[in-house]
Amino acid sequence: MAVLLPLFGAWGTAAGATPGPLPLGPVATVDFEDDIAGDGKGGWTDQGRENSLTGFPRGKIALCGVPFEIPDCGPAVIALASPRRPELPQQVELKTPGRRGGFLCVLAGYGWWTAPGSVARIVVNYTDGSEEVL
Repeated sequence: MAVLLPLFGAWGTAAGATPGPLPLGPVATVDFEDDIAGDGKGGWTDQGRENSLTGFPRGKIALCGVPFEIPDCGPAVIALASPRRPELPQQVELKTPGRRGGFLCVLAGYGWWTAPGSVARIVVNYTDGSEEVL
């Protein structure tokens, strides 16, 4: 079962370098704000203002010292398909050509998960053809 998963990333560059935010705007699927529950248009869970991420900080922010860059307006969350939001994509692909990383910090949450096991997986594909599943 797929679930909703808001993700924001910060990509660590080569060892010793300052980490920088990974821009997720190009693959973000939904906005934080949701004025009308159940309309298939708003918020990460589409449950209206009472359960939206309205008020979550946007722009360049740091959480626990990790820099994130959250789009100032429009879609800001990667929310994936679920039985309650089947119109959303099953997966997204974020390309980061020319970026070299040492670590990945992910700010994530989910809704409606009841089964044991994994909520989602992140697959990192490296330029040498190898991959790592997180």
